[in-house]
Amino acid sequence: MATASSGAFETSVYNAAGSKYPDRIRVEWYSSQSVANNTSTIYWTVMSAGGTGSQYSYVMTGPVTVNIAGVTVYSRADRFAMHVGEPLGSGSFTLTHNSDGTQSFSAWAEAAIYTYAISSTRYDYYVDLPQIPRASSISVSGTTIGLPITISISKAVSSFTHTLEYKFGNKSGTIATKTSSSSVSWTPPIDLALQIPSSQYGTGTLKCITYNGGTIIGEKTINFMLYVQNSMKPSINSFTSSIDRTNPSGCGMYVKNNSAVTWTVYAVGSYGSTITKCVINGQNLSETKTGSATSYSMTSHTLTVAGKQTYTVTVTDSRGRTASTTGEITIIDYNPPTITSITSFRSNADGSMNGSGQYVTHQLNASFYTLGGNNNIKIKAYSKKRSDATYSELNSVVVKDDASDRTSYTYTYKNASFAVDTAYDFKIVISDSVGQYAMFYTNVGTKNVPLNISGDNSSIAIGSFAQKQVDNKGLFRCEWAASFASSPQVDSDRNLKRDISDIDIDIIDDLKPVQYRLKNEDSDTIHYGFVAQDVEQALLQSKEAEQKIGIVHYDEDMETKERTNYSLAYDEIIPLLVKKCQELQQEIDILKGE
Repeated sequence: MATASSGAFETSVYNAAGSKYPDRIRVEWYSSQSVANNTSTIYWTVMSAGGTGSQYSYVMTGPVTVNIAGVTVYSRADRFAMHVGEPLGSGSFTLTHNSDGTQSFSAWAEAAIYTYAISSTRYDYYVDLPQIPRASSISVSGTTIGLPITISISKAVSSFTHTLEYKFGNKSGTIATKTSSSSVSWTPPIDLALQIPSSQYGTGTLKCITYNGGTIIGEKTINFMLYVQNSMKPSINSFTSSIDRTNPSGCGMYVKNNSAVTWTVYAVGSYGSTITKCVINGQNLSETKTGSATSYSMTSHTLTVAGKQTYTVTVTDSRGRTASTTGEITIIDYNPPTITSITSFRSNADGSMNGSGQYVTHQLNASFYTLGGNNNIKIKAYSKKRSDATYSELNSVVVKDDASDRTSYTYTYKNASFAVDTAYDFKIVISDSVGQYAMFYTNVGTKNVPLNISGDNSSIAIGSFAQKQVDNKGLFRCEWAASFASSPQVDSDRNLKRDISDIDIDIIDDLKPVQYRLKNEDSDTIHYGFVAQDVEQALLQSKEAEQKIGIVHYDEDMETKERTNYSLAYDEIIPLLVKKCQELQQEIDILKGE
């Protein structure tokens, strides 16, 4: 449908009276708009049309009806003479447009010319009127809370003014009032973020009210989106550490293998958000806590690595935004105290070595951590006759009992209380304030004598006084290096043995051959062999662990079950070696294809 602000239409031609007479009627119209009232005024004129004659030439006409937009604007029911070029009528009426400013109309005319019957009609005239400018349109550029955004106004008429309003959540306000500008800069208030505490963005509305002078002619509303600034993240106010537990108690330090740390974080959200998750990671601590809170505390497992240690905390708020920071603690290195070396010997009162002396001197070196003077180290020596079953507190002395960093000590007993015909065992215990301790054993023999037999004839010794074992069994002991003209013979008659079977253990690969020097030798001679405790450990790892094995011998305290004075039966290792060699030879034969 065509759009027009003026036009014309005619009835059909009736030419029965000849060419010089009018043969139809014509309707001409034009319009004018009222923007303020959203109306158009239609002006119309009805006249005769056609005919080449003079103004005196006429034709009988009637009835005539003209209808525009459903309004009968002209009507004549009688018969009358219609002259060439004669105006029949004119007038105007007001037509209200739709709310968007659009409007259209249809029109028709009827006229009977020359005869009494209606000879011509016209119903097919339709037209769209020009749209009357109404409410202006708006668009938005920019979407971040607290940062300027531009609202562009697409004016229908340049003289229009506009009021801009917003609504976001429960917050609303006026951006501009009756502005004549086609572009308005607006910074969404920062507190609009409070309206979306659990989201990074939200949707609001912008309303543009259009004025023509002082008259509101329309309004339009659009949705717009606002995002929370990237800088609106949660804040960590503090991240602090405290000692959860430690040894020595009250030392105020983190001690390796003896302390734990508790980290406490205080954090807040940003512009309405809340903290929903907290994660702390570091040495022996990896924990996540959820739920809305402003503070979280998490405690590590026991700290096992010394030195400076860094912990990281990350909090997440209800918008999914995160913040992180780090904290640092220093863990003091620590290992349990130990005795690194012990030498015990008979001596004079001044500590000088004397194999026939009735004094005993201990020379020892210790290793420990003072922990800045907070760790008291105690070294205590217990003594007993080798034939006694247990150590007594009465026979104990304190070598060290302080927090100093001195590690080497020489201690000589004050009294000549170690009989030259008796062997003595010593237990050295080192302990600290942490609660750790270690025990070590040493001994001194009797005075060096060529040959001695015990009074009850149960024991014999060469190079020392004869001593009984703890279980009062007889014992032959040779303290001197021995040389034999021929190999010693050991009873091996089948009639002397029972439960004979093949060897079913293999500890050869677990044995640790070592070289060493003897503490009671001044020659500094290097010897080769095994340590009895190492052999015992290899046996413990075998399936024979719970059985009594003849290779390793020791004295055992009847109360504490402490084992001292270890010795080895080297001859019992020979069959194990033979068995191993046989197995290896079988493997060699298989590899050779024999």
